[in-house]
Amino acid sequence: MKERGTIVVVSGPSGVGKDTIINIITSQSSFTNFPTCTTRTPRPGEINGVHYHFVNEETFTNLWHHGDLLDHVVITGHHYGLPIERLGRSLDGGQDIIVHLVTGSAFLLKRIIPDAVMVFVMPPSQEEILKRMRGRGMTEEQIAHRLHDDPTTFQAARLSA
Repeated sequence: MKERGTIVVVSGPSGVGKDTIINIITSQSSFTNFPTCTTRTPRPGEINGVHYHFVNEETFTNLWHHGDLLDHVVITGHHYGLPIERLGRSLDGGQDIIVHLVTGSAFLLKRIIPDAVMVFVMPPSQEEILKRMRGRGMTEEQIAHRLHDDPTTFQAARLSA
């Protein structure tokens, strides 16, 4: 049996291309995307258990209170969390995993799994981030909420400019 699996954590601001990077890596390697839990509804093309574990608020709250989630993050009014025990079982079983997390959650995971490989993706510019968010069909109000919830979006865009 293979030794413990490797975990790569991809982090960065909204609209930077984390999911695109993860899709390329999983299509060309042994890495498997590890879905986090969320209370938001699936976007077109998203599959429960593949992209995320889509759960209702009661289920999410139960997972959180029972210690089944590493973290609890609220983004644009929706809850997100990483199912930590499931992650540990997958790694112990030799599975190579890639997961995308907000930056704070990525650092928290790094404290628990010191050998986790951390990747922070920088946006090309503020204008490109806004273009990508609008391209997802996000309203200006949703973009404003996302930027409020994830202030690193424009901070990182400024650093890369």
